[in-house]
Amino acid sequence: MDAAKELRLSDSGSEGAGLLPAAWRFECIQALRLDRSANEGEADSAPSSSTPTSAAALEECVCAHLGALEAKLEALLQHVSDELATEVGREQNHLILMQDQVDKMGQTLLRELGDVGKRLQQEKTQRCFVQGSVRECREELASVHAVLAQQAAELRGLRARLAEMEAPWLWRLARAIFRRSLQLPRVACGGPDDSATRRSSSDGEERKPLQPASGTQRSSGQV
Repeated sequence: MDAAKELRLSDSGSEGAGLLPAAWRFECIQALRLDRSANEGEADSAPSSSTPTSAAALEECVCAHLGALEAKLEALLQHVSDELATEVGREQNHLILMQDQVDKMGQTLLRELGDVGKRLQQEKTQRCFVQGSVRECREELASVHAVLAQQAAELRGLRARLAEMEAPWLWRLARAIFRRSLQLPRVACGGPDDSATRRSSSDGEERKPLQPASGTQRSSGQV
């Protein structure tokens, strides 16, 4: 009974640990029950002097079963430790692979960041160049606009001068055309005498400026 109690206590402790299977416990309990029934039968049939031998046999049986359980438990523990070792090795390998991947990703990110920084610097330099060229273009456009404004002012002045010069000439041309238009009906209506008189009058008009010179010549001849 004491051995059975010890076995039950050990079984309860192993249940809390979760290492002793239920089948082993069932086998141990069945063996203890058989031993107990055999011992009880022998005790009933044999005299009281055979009690120490049955206790010794029970102790040997219990020790044998406990040894077998211990061996099985050690094998189970060894198997569990091996499984845990292999699992730990797998996890370590997985962690090593993950660390390698993280390192590679970090290196790629660093390279990408470097490339992005270079691109940003190039964009900044290009923007500076573009801004400088835009400023130069604006300055050139401003200078061209100033030159065009100056040329426009000069053109306006030339147009004003041409208008001033053309106005009297046009007025004289209009007067001449008007006079010619007035003279044409007289020529059409008059005869040859009128034309001769007009020619003589025109010749006289042309010669009128020369009269003072002839008068001076006459006066000089008289003197």
